[in-house]
Amino acid sequence: MFNVLTHPWVPLDVGGTTKLAAYADILCGESDSDDLRHPRDDLRFFARMLLSALTQALFPARDTTELQRRIDEPLPRQRVEKRIQEVSCDFELIGDNPFMQDAGTAGEKNCTGQLFFDIPVGTKHVLFRPVGVADGLCPSCALLAMYGLQAFATQGGRGYSPGVRGAPPVTTLVRVGSVRKSMWANTLSCAKMEALGYPADEKQPWCSARHEQSGDTVGLVQGLFWQPRSLVFHEVGEGHCASCGHVGSRLAAFSIAKKSKVTGGFFRHPFSPAFEATGATAKQPWSPVHVPANRPIWTGLADMLAVVRADAATTSSKSISHAAPVVEQWVSDLGYRRASLAILEYHSKKTKICGRVSEEYELSIQLGRDFESEVRFLVDAAQDVLGCMLKALREAYSNRKRGNGGFFQEDARAEFWRATEPSFWAAFLRIGDGGEVDEYLRGLRLVALALFDLHTGTSSLDNSKQALVAQARRRLCRHLYKRFAPVAPCRGES
Repeated sequence: MFNVLTHPWVPLDVGGTTKLAAYADILCGESDSDDLRHPRDDLRFFARMLLSALTQALFPARDTTELQRRIDEPLPRQRVEKRIQEVSCDFELIGDNPFMQDAGTAGEKNCTGQLFFDIPVGTKHVLFRPVGVADGLCPSCALLAMYGLQAFATQGGRGYSPGVRGAPPVTTLVRVGSVRKSMWANTLSCAKMEALGYPADEKQPWCSARHEQSGDTVGLVQGLFWQPRSLVFHEVGEGHCASCGHVGSRLAAFSIAKKSKVTGGFFRHPFSPAFEATGATAKQPWSPVHVPANRPIWTGLADMLAVVRADAATTSSKSISHAAPVVEQWVSDLGYRRASLAILEYHSKKTKICGRVSEEYELSIQLGRDFESEVRFLVDAAQDVLGCMLKALREAYSNRKRGNGGFFQEDARAEFWRATEPSFWAAFLRIGDGGEVDEYLRGLRLVALALFDLHTGTSSLDNSKQALVAQARRRLCRHLYKRFAPVAPCRGES
């Protein structure tokens, strides 16, 4: 038998090696480390999510003062054991009522590969076959992959609903000095839960039955353990884990199928930022935050750090962004100005995952000024310059309205974001000091002009294209200087 609360499954990084620790031991401070260690970055992220979800369900702090004490000091062993003894039967990974599974699901097909979004499923084409077959996982990886599937499930085709947050949105976690402290930092105090208006949870909200429910009636803990998919684990004998490579007993997932469904409303997930509509006639008062697939994750920081915002009654924007509740609590309630933000998002197209983005940033959050707007200005300025550059590149290849040359635009777009990220962070650090952004804007223009020259270098050798390239470059310079008129051109821009 494997119990989620008492058996080792948390992959701690101990001196560069992986040591599996039990959840109860981490709570008591008997096992801890600075970070987690696993070959897959998404499973490390799922581990952090699950640790905080369990803590939110079983040991919520009453208020900010108690939460701060929990972060600073481990819980007494006696208290942990008493609580675990009360609920341990609900957290068995294998058994009659297995944790986050449906034991009665029919079917005997091994579906372990479907737990991982980046492993192709259902194709026999030789060019798209996965290198190996995911036919069994160690208990630790099986638990983490299952929780990730439930937390990030996509639409998945007819009848297969996404998770409680909808299509996989941005997920942000606060990272502190250790795994144990981070676990508490990503829980909400009972006072914060009440202030945010979460509905009361039913008894044993982690034991979700198959049902349909409106998102705005889902309790906090119920949402953390929401199960859009049903499955069941069976033991398949010893061997290599298809995820971490550990040799030992393995579990396989069988009969992955549709389960619970959100029928409307919005569940404000504690780990995800969201937009709040400001118009009285808005059809959807809340919506999740997504970063466009063709932009890097840092371009969405203004929405992820929106803990200081304009009043809804005075803003002209159609929506106001709100940081994830745990991030807002960390800054506004606990009063911290520095944070290490771990971010995960899956880019999907219809029902198919196209990519996974996992980043981590050390941030200094400045309050007492319109910090969100200043960060947004930096990103919007870069997006504006990029749009001018891409338009100029189209014009350089054709004088038609639609233009040609679109085949290289994705390369130019990626190169632009890669080249401007260092200047963004330099400007980001100057926000709190009141530094000017002239240098940042000049840098954006220089990058745009350099990339334009790079991608039109061969076309300028063609006599029929020289006039188009020259005209497009003049227009590009005019647009850049017109939009940023207060900034004088620097040497090499004209």
